Amino acid sequence: MENKIDCILGRVLSGNASPDDILSLSDWLNASEQHRDEFVRLKGY
Repeated sequence: MENKIDCILGRVLSGNASPDDILSLSDWLNASEQHRDEFVRLKGY
């Protein structure tokens, strides 16, 4: 089963994110430098 943030990341990267998804992503990114690094890596694909 996918993690909730994985689903949110998928929607954000595909351009289908809701405002709530964006807020959740922001919280997740602010929680950890590792999260930010992972998001940057995913955006590169």
